[in-house]
Amino acid sequence: MDAGASGCTVKKADAGVGIIPLCNASFPLEGPASACHPDDAGTLTQEQCNALCTPRVPVSCSVSESASGSYVDCYYGPCVTGRRPEGLANPETSGPDAAARFLAETAYLEAASVEAFERLARELEAHGAPRRLRTASRKAARDEIRHARAITRLAKRAGATVPPCHSNPVGVRPLEEMAVENVVEGCVRETFGAAVAILQSEQASDAHVRRAMKTIARDEMRHAQLSWAIAKWLETKLDARARARVSRARSEAVEALVRGARHEPDAGVVQRLGIPSAAQALAALHELRASLWSVSAARLC
Repeated sequence: MDAGASGCTVKKADAGVGIIPLCNASFPLEGPASACHPDDAGTLTQEQCNALCTPRVPVSCSVSESASGSYVDCYYGPCVTGRRPEGLANPETSGPDAAARFLAETAYLEAASVEAFERLARELEAHGAPRRLRTASRKAARDEIRHARAITRLAKRAGATVPPCHSNPVGVRPLEEMAVENVVEGCVRETFGAAVAILQSEQASDAHVRRAMKTIARDEMRHAQLSWAIAKWLETKLDARARARVSRARSEAVEALVRGARHEPDAGVVQRLGIPSAAQALAALHELRASLWSVSAARLC
């Protein structure tokens, strides 16, 4: 994964593993961010981004430094909807403009969320979770079927093609693996996704989008609440070291969202679909981090 500069490479153990990135992702670098020779804003050339951000071609990328190391932050597009299951395949969407393609990827993610919640319900049952969590997970799967149908209609109306959803089935995972996925996909991404859905229901210029997102926003808020309830139950089943690893995964997911939010979405996506601007997204993330994510992290550590 050579990006054309000495020392500007992604750590091989982290390259192309885990969930396929659909929106944004951060990959640890072997050396310092300065080895990539970014511009003053930390941005890299498109050639470097293509080399570092596989398996997808990114819109843009930049490098950053944090207490935990140096990273390349890859931006693939402005989407936060849907709980992504492990093994989700990379979609190939098409459409006449950025808004149409955004709707197609959103529909794909909503369809993927059906499998994610069904899998979650099965695993919760296998691990003896309370009935209320299993029942709520199955209800969430039914919600996502409705969401996928609604967004698919919007995507087709916009002239986009929505690919069929494919993911690799997995067996029942250990509790820690479940906990990590739940905090990343639920407590972080779905929680922020609910906030984005509310904004879309208020500020999308497309009346069909506003109407669809009003229902979806209510459901996503309930799904986020479910994720936090599952996280609370899982805490009681994990030892201190496992809880610390889960907490670290959540913090890294928050930071990845913040880095991705710094990229300004396509103007048509913002205006037509109500997706928050970079400033709006960062403000929402700052509020969530101050009021929710930091508080829960302090409690878990």
